[in-house]
Amino acid sequence: MNMVENEFTDRFPEKITNKKELRYIEKITIQYNLVNEISILNPNESIFTWEDYSGKYKSRIDHVLIPKNVLDSTKIIDIGFTEFSDHKCITVQLRQTQSKIKKKK
Repeated sequence: MNMVENEFTDRFPEKITNKKELRYIEKITIQYNLVNEISILNPNESIFTWEDYSGKYKSRIDHVLIPKNVLDSTKIIDIGFTEFSDHKCITVQLRQTQSKIKKKK
C-alpha cells in the first residue's frame, strides 16, 4: 500500500492519506505486534523512500515492519537510491543473538 503513517513527516507536500488504508496497517501492526523500524529510529525526521522523477513529490511509503521483540537486534544501514526505480533501497541488518539453551541432565 502506498500510504504514510504521519502526514507531517512522511510526505512532501502534505496530503491526506486514505484513512481506510491507515486503519488496515494499524490493525496488522497491532495484531502481529509489529513496528515500522524507520519511524521508530527516526520519529521526527523526514526520510523519504519514494519520490517522483521530478523530485517535486516525496514520501515515506516503504516500510520495514518487524516484531517489537527483535527491534533491538535490527538496524537500518542504508536508505539509498536505485538505478531503475523511483523507490529507494532499504538495507536492514539483523544481528543474531545468542540464546541460552538449557541442557537436559
